[in-house]
Amino acid sequence: HTQNAHLPQAHTKTHAHTHTRIHTYTYTRRLAEDVLLLRPDAEVLVLVLKPGYAAFIHALQEGQCVAEAAGTVLQDVGDFDAGTAFVSLLGWGAVASLTPPNQAHTGTC
Repeated sequence: HTQNAHLPQAHTKTHAHTHTRIHTYTYTRRLAEDVLLLRPDAEVLVLVLKPGYAAFIHALQEGQCVAEAAGTVLQDVGDFDAGTAFVSLLGWGAVASLTPPNQAHTGTC
């Protein structure tokens, strides 16, 4: 579930005759985003995730197989595409290892 955040935007105006600076802040309402931080080699990558990706990653980290993790996410994000999400994770180098089904978590997979 995303939460709303109010982010200030600063505006500074200087009055020439008094040399006084007035700072005003405008708050913009934005939705929170999930990000994934990766560090291949010495470079740091910050990737903004599509809806459901963070929950999918968390489910996989908790030991769910891909099908279980996809089912978990689909309960909240109806148009979640687990195949695209998993291929994205592989392409980003975010998957450390894969476990064959016979050694995987003893769930429904």
